[in-house]
Amino acid sequence: MHPDSVSAEVKRILVVAQQESEKFHHYYLGVEHLFIALTKNKSGVTQRVLRDLNINPKQFRDSLRDFIGQGDGHRYWDGIVITPRCQIILGQAREESENLGKELIDEKSLLNAIFKEGEGIPIRVLEGLGFQTQMILEMINDSTLQVEVNTGPVSAGEQLVHFSIEKKKFTSGGRNN
Repeated sequence: MHPDSVSAEVKRILVVAQQESEKFHHYYLGVEHLFIALTKNKSGVTQRVLRDLNINPKQFRDSLRDFIGQGDGHRYWDGIVITPRCQIILGQAREESENLGKELIDEKSLLNAIFKEGEGIPIRVLEGLGFQTQMILEMINDSTLQVEVNTGPVSAGEQLVHFSIEKKKFTSGGRNN
């Protein structure tokens, strides 16, 4: 992916994703790192969708971090390697943008690509919580919803889901029941 093909917003998201990877001593860029970075964009579609699902973005981000865990701290290669799944998603985001007549990949195209691919850790976690990928895709693409996020503290009347993620509920082949 050429750096000139992404919006300034997505460039920031990619930088934050790389920082997340390094912070956890992973030294690779995976979908989980992208999604964590997407949840940090306070004025973005990802936060709106999570809040519409009654999921606190910070709690979800922290739970994803717990799920993926720390790396062993050893660097086996130079730089940050992009995982094959992440490369696929970045390519799909480019195609998504082109299909919509956009010159640059934006957050919505990236989020759509993650959910259309449907196999990354964030998707498995959301499905494990009972959310359907198709429903979330519809929410992402609902043009009547405005991206307005209350970045202040949660009010007493607002109910946000609190949850924890246990690794044993997920396998590489899907969920265990």
